[in-house]
Amino acid sequence: MIRLSSSRLLVAGVLLLALTGCPKKEPVAKDKGTPTGGKLLTPTPDFTLGAVDLAKEYETDAMAADLKYKGKWLLLEGTVSDITLGHPGEVTVFLEGFNKDPQKSILGHSARCLVHNDDKAKSLDLTKGQKVKFKGECNGGALVHFVDLLHAELVEVGTDPAIVVSAEQLAKDFSMDAASAKAKYGDKWLLLTGTVVEREKGISGADFVVLQGSDEKADKAIRVEAAYPAEGKRFFEKLTKGDKVKIKGECGGFVAGAVSVNYSRLIP
Repeated sequence: MIRLSSSRLLVAGVLLLALTGCPKKEPVAKDKGTPTGGKLLTPTPDFTLGAVDLAKEYETDAMAADLKYKGKWLLLEGTVSDITLGHPGEVTVFLEGFNKDPQKSILGHSARCLVHNDDKAKSLDLTKGQKVKFKGECNGGALVHFVDLLHAELVEVGTDPAIVVSAEQLAKDFSMDAASAKAKYGDKWLLLTGTVVEREKGISGADFVVLQGSDEKADKAIRVEAAYPAEGKRFFEKLTKGDKVKIKGECGGFVAGAVSVNYSRLIP
């Protein structure tokens, strides 16, 4: 009988593995919005519903809604109510929700979509009032007013309601007929193109960037002032005179010799 030493057994084992090969494991797709080949590998949604309907369920019985939806993947259809920039790189899209008793609470419940990296640029181009569909994992909302949708993927985008106009044309319209211009643009969201003249700090409000308007050679040229929230400062502070920009914001009308645009954000 031939006995092999432990060292010879080890060598034999290595040779056997080399000849037969190690067992291969099939790759497992990560299901939390992990990009692979440029596409999101999010799972099939467990529920498809409207953002308002989701909010109604949380308003009615938040604990029951958490038991039903928390940890599940949802495909939500709704209307954009706001877009915010959090920590560097974070984009959050809020959808219109439901408030069963405005006398007791000014918030009610609404969906808050924490946008996945792959869709942040597209989400920044959204406009308040625009119809969208987001898919993501529900993180619940029994203890707060927002129902968070994690790893949110922008699945579908409706028609953009923003009015496309240049800063020069906007200023010209207000200089020619302020009443008609206010009726056309006032309180409406604009997709504004223009040239940076300067940046200024707001004395009692938000900082703003001044865009070239109409009749620049006049003593009192009408310009466009795009005010931006503090969260957008890191983007606007990089602008210099002469830069061409594209901005989305809400037209505030003709104020102190300039056309104001509020809640502005730079569009990539």
